[in-house]
Amino acid sequence: MCYHRARRLNDCDGQSIYSAKRVDTIVLEVVRNYLEQIRKTQKDKALEIRYKKELNEKRKRKNELTKEREKLQKRLSELSLEVGKSLCGENQFPVDVLAMSIKSTKAEIESTDRLIAECDRELTEQGEVLSKLDYYYQQFLTWAEEFESASIEQKKMIICQLIDEIKVGKGYNVEITLNASYAQFFSENPS
Repeated sequence: MCYHRARRLNDCDGQSIYSAKRVDTIVLEVVRNYLEQIRKTQKDKALEIRYKKELNEKRKRKNELTKEREKLQKRLSELSLEVGKSLCGENQFPVDVLAMSIKSTKAEIESTDRLIAECDRELTEQGEVLSKLDYYYQQFLTWAEEFESASIEQKKMIICQLIDEIKVGKGYNVEITLNASYAQFFSENPS
């Protein structure tokens, strides 16, 4: 039953009751197509290469940010020395100008630190995805081999792991969103 239509939560002009058997048949066919496609294809080395390339780009970005931070730290040290010289009368820069420069440099350092932390987080996430790539592929292959002979309960468990979301629209138009861990093995939707 369509919850939003039955509760009049929006102006839906679609049907309000759907046959579970018909929806199940559609979903099973889509899942069979996914599993058949994975059975026919080898693990895409390009996928692995893409992840490694992204990982290297993120490492390069982190190194650039680290070098930038070192430059900013050096500038901050030099500005701090200039304040001392200015107080002793050995420098022509006013203390308030130096204080503003120090404040600005500290803000840049904090911003760079945040970007470095974000790069670290992204590197960790990307590394985890790369390490789990083989696991997901092997899991997917196992499901592909076992799906047809599996019981209804086992099929439902496989579908729950494989699919994040199923939307049923007017005329039994079914939209299926694969779990991102498994969707990466497909360049397009095989349904």
